[in-house]
Amino acid sequence: MTEASRMPVAIERGTGTVLTGAQWAQRAHLHRESVAESNAIYARTTATAHRFYRWRNRLLLTGFVTLIAARVLPAYIGVPR
Repeated sequence: MTEASRMPVAIERGTGTVLTGAQWAQRAHLHRESVAESNAIYARTTATAHRFYRWRNRLLLTGFVTLIAARVLPAYIGVPR
């Protein structure tokens, strides 16, 4: 006897469907698979977001440095505005 066949028959609250032990085991297996897929998608998305934020921060810093240099350097190199 498998573990699923020893499970009691249950009624799903949302739909009122009667489920056997084997059906519950199948649903549990599907949920485990979907969680694994979701975790993989989450890991890829997090890595991509981290990479984009690093580039955003670098470009933002470059922009501020360029802005400050554009305001300060003409006074030191004698270029009229």
